[in-house]
Amino acid sequence: MGKAKFTTKETHFSLDSSIQVILDPENLGSYQYAIESPEGPYQDTPFFDNLVPGVYTVYVKSEQGCGITSKKVSILGLMRFFTPNADGINDKWRILGKYEDNLRGTEVLIFDRFGKMLYQFNAERPGWDGNYNGKPMPSNDYWYIIRLKNNIEIKGHFTLKR
Repeated sequence: MGKAKFTTKETHFSLDSSIQVILDPENLGSYQYAIESPEGPYQDTPFFDNLVPGVYTVYVKSEQGCGITSKKVSILGLMRFFTPNADGINDKWRILGKYEDNLRGTEVLIFDRFGKMLYQFNAERPGWDGNYNGKPMPSNDYWYIIRLKNNIEIKGHFTLKR
């Protein structure tokens, strides 16, 4: 029995972001899982819940001590509201977390309640400042479509507070 082969399933863009470790079917035996440190603490379940946006390292080891396998995983989050008042806090609506190479190329579209596209940016840019054609948009709910480069679309809404 060698090092474990595994993939991960990340739940991005939610308030309770999580990581699930999925072992390759060819892995035999029992495994333990840790996050952030190869020294552990290790757990028997392959789920890590309620993670804040950021980059994590997941570790998998066999209970027989045949080595440790690791993988970096990005968890991203979305702001439920933003306040573009130039105080330096939540002044732009953006994707939270650190971007890994596999998330580059993500496209974000912002719409008003009538479906008019107000702003478009990629995930590496700073985000939307609440203006359309140089004019401040009113306090209201706005909608987004996030297009990941693997053809997944995520839709939702947020609030602009002035």
